[in-house]
This record gives sequence, C-alpha cells and structure tokens, in this order.
Amino acid sequence: MNSQSYSPQQVLRAVQAQRELLNEQWKRLAEVERLHNIEREKIIAERDEAALDLSKAMLPALDASSIARAAQLCGLVGLPAEDLPGRREARRAFLVSRLRTISVEPLYRDRELLRHPRTGSIPQAIAENSEHRRPLAEVVGKCESHARFARLMEVGFGIDDQSVPWWRFSYWSDRSAASEIVATFPAKENFSEVREDYVRAKEAVAIFDAEIHKLRATIAAGEALDREYVALYNEHQHIDEWALQQARVRIVRHMLEADASLMTQRLSRHKDETLLFLRASGLSAKLTYLDAIHKKNADELRTELNAQKAKIDGVYQRGVAKGRGMPADKFQIFAVNRGPKYEKRWQRWGKTYQTVQSYDHWDRGRFYEDLLWWDLMTRGRHDGSYIREVTVFHQSHPHYEYDPTPPRHHHHPAATQDDERDVQSDRDAAARSAEVDGAGGDNDDHNAGDSPDTGGDLTATDAS
Repeated sequence: MNSQSYSPQQVLRAVQAQRELLNEQWKRLAEVERLHNIEREKIIAERDEAALDLSKAMLPALDASSIARAAQLCGLVGLPAEDLPGRREARRAFLVSRLRTISVEPLYRDRELLRHPRTGSIPQAIAENSEHRRPLAEVVGKCESHARFARLMEVGFGIDDQSVPWWRFSYWSDRSAASEIVATFPAKENFSEVREDYVRAKEAVAIFDAEIHKLRATIAAGEALDREYVALYNEHQHIDEWALQQARVRIVRHMLEADASLMTQRLSRHKDETLLFLRASGLSAKLTYLDAIHKKNADELRTELNAQKAKIDGVYQRGVAKGRGMPADKFQIFAVNRGPKYEKRWQRWGKTYQTVQSYDHWDRGRFYEDLLWWDLMTRGRHDGSYIREVTVFHQSHPHYEYDPTPPRHHHHPAATQDDERDVQSDRDAAARSAEVDGAGGDNDDHNAGDSPDTGGDLTATDAS
C-alpha cells in the first residue's frame, strides 16, 4: 500500500461497508415507520373511546336542559338557540313524508314487476331490443371493419353521382375494396345493395340503442329510489341516536379544538367532566406530538441517508469504477464509521418519542392554569418548537413558563398524596436533568440523547 493513497480494492471495500451501513439504517427506519403506525392506531382508538366517554357525560340526552348545561360548560353559548330537538323533529317529519312519497312511486312500488332481473318487464324489453339489434349491428360491423368502407361512403361509390372519375387510380382501388366488402355478403350482388342495407341497419341500430339506453336509465332511477328508501328508513329508525351523536361530536370537537387551559378552567367545578376532558385532550395531543416527532426525525434521517448515498455513489463512480485509488486524507474521512453517529440519533429520537408515548397522567393537567401537554409529557426537558401546536401555544401565552410543581396543585381540593409524589418525581427528574446538562457534553435537545434516566431504541418501542 502506498503511504499516500489507498488502492481501488481498499476503496471498494470501504464503499461496500458504507453501503451496508446505509442499508441497515433504511431497514431500521422502515421498522420504525411500521411501529409508529401501529402505535398511532392504538392511540386513535384510545382517543376515540375517551371522546365518546366525554361526549356522554357532557350531553346525556338531546333535550333543552341537557343542551343548555353542555353549552354553559364548554362555551358553545349559541347552541341552545339552534333548537336541536326541534330540528330533529323537523327532520323526522321530512323522513316520514319522503318515505311515503317513494313508497307510492311506480318504479319503487312495482319494482318486482318492472325490474326483477329475470321476470321484470323492463329487463325483458332490453333483452328483446338487444336481440333485434344484434343482426343489424353485425351488418354495420362487417361494413365498418373494412379500412376503405368509410371512403366508399364518402365519395358515394355505388350510386350514379359518385364523385370519382373512372380513369383515376383511386376509382379502381375503391372498386376493388367494394368487391371485397360485397364478398362478405353472399346474398348481395353489388355494393349498392350493401350500401342500402348498411344505411338502414345503421339507423335501426341507433333507434334500438336509444331505446335500450332509456330502459336502462329507468332501471337506474328505480335502483336510486331503492337506495334512497333504505338510507332514509335507516335514518328514521335511528334518528334519535344519530341526532344525539351529531350534537355530541360537535361539542367534543369544540372542546378539543379550544385552549385546553381555558376549557379546564370552565370545567373546574365538575370533576368528572374535567377528568374525562383531560384524558381526551391529552390523548389527542399525544397523537399530534408523536406524529410530529416521527415526521421531523424521519425526514431529517432520510435527507442525511440520501446525501450519504450520493457521496458513496460519487466515490465509486469517480474512483473505483475507473480503477483509481484515493488519497489517504480523503479516504480516512470517507471510511470513518458513522454507526455511532446514527446510533446517537436513534437514541435521541427514541428517548423523546418514548417519553411522550408512555405518558398517561391525564389528571395532572387540572393543576395548570396554562396547560401545555408537551411540557407535562416531557417534564419541560425537550424542545417542541418544531410542533405547530406548541408554537401556537407559546405565541398565545407569551409569559408562559413551565413549572413542574404548579401553585394550584397545593390548594387544589382534589389533590392527593399520589399526586404529590408524582409531581415531586417530575421535580426530581428535572433537577437531575439540569445537573447532567451542566456537566457538559452535547447540548442537543437538552442532552436528550445522553441523559442517564431514560433512553431508547425506537425499534424496541412497545407499540403492540
């Protein structure tokens, strides 16, 4: 080996090693994608269950008093004025009227007589028209299948005033083509007879096609009435349940889209509703955060892996493929083992992801006047500025600072010894993290990748 350079074989081995490392990272990323999708489906199911529980507590029935109470609790002040019970009854009356109208429509009332696939008069009429159309369509098909037939019709071949003189070459080509077409109709003596049959058949086929289209449209209209009747009948049978569900969905959507801090304050005198809201709100936030964490880190890793692939391919094409070696200084940079760097990224990503994933102390949110789930889940130790919802919260709460032991906790009537221990645990963990941060080292995501208390490999995420 030359002390100043590395041979093409050595560079090739380095290229192969780097490609193997990239392939390992791509496989690992695919596995993380799979686990994240499993986890998010699990959270969606939990969130939907929590939202359903909240909706039932907020609106047990669709009556005026229940609606007024729900509107007062969640801040939908205009909801009582919409008269949802009255709108439900108006819809019920419409359904009854429309169902009666459909039931006397001949296409619906006589559907078996008219539209039965085997015995209905309309399918039979379609079959008869199709049978009469078939021989006529064969005549048209035979004629139009010849490449020169359209020209023969255009120039009027076979009639007295045809436009092509006999001395032109095209006349004899037309004559030859006409003979070929006549030969396909043994009962015809000349092209004029074929031409007359074609014109009559073409007109008749158009008439049959129009009639068949009309009959099929009648069947389609009847089938549309069938579907409408079934849909309206089902709605009528479940209108009370569906109207209540629609109102509940609207109320819960409003609650989850509102500022969680303000909603918690509105519900503060109602413990059950507060705890149900916090669970639904927290699970909704968790899903948002995990999606954002995954997208940010996956996008960054893809960009890095693609850039590294381009470098490896460049080294191969410019050097190895041409039998060239590489200077020692460049080779040492190229061949460096990037495995530890990737591993550190995975650990940092895994720690943030698993910190949010494992959080389930939803009742703790009631102690915060300014409730940002990100800080509760991460204990204020991870930067969430890349998450839109976190950024919007900070913009609307410019003086906000996360406190692991909020003052409201000490005076909250629902505080318990378990809550005290949980919050103290957060406080101790934050103190330990601060000590680690102050000890030096990389300051990436508040030392999220190097903190000693947790960490993790994303491919070991419990997403089952």
